[in-house]
Amino acid sequence: LPPAAARSALASGAHVRALLLALRLKDLPLVQAVMTSVPPVKVGETARAVPVFYLPRVLAEVASGLESSPHVELWLRWVRALGLAHTQTMQRRSRELQPVFRRITKALTQLHEDMAGSPRGKVYS
Repeated sequence: LPPAAARSALASGAHVRALLLALRLKDLPLVQAVMTSVPPVKVGETARAVPVFYLPRVLAEVASGLESSPHVELWLRWVRALGLAHTQTMQRRSRELQPVFRRITKALTQLHEDMAGSPRGKVYS
């Protein structure tokens, strides 16, 4: 199963297949690339197709994206879509997923603090 298969699936618009192939390959940069290439309107559909087995890894990639990527809105869509699609699984496996939930929470808190900074210093006189 070569990485080219995932890239080919992505190029043909088969986002779910591309993500599953990248996850099977355990190629984290490829997973990140696939997730950022999913059109915003397809994020929900793609999140619903993520098997429970790969959920911790996908959540970890979302946390990494929130921590380091400029695509904040896209990663927020992923957080919401995964939460909606896998609520029961996340509740059942909350102890196992707690570290990744903390990373996501920390990244969201940092984003909030960055965006909520005082605009007083940015006023032109």
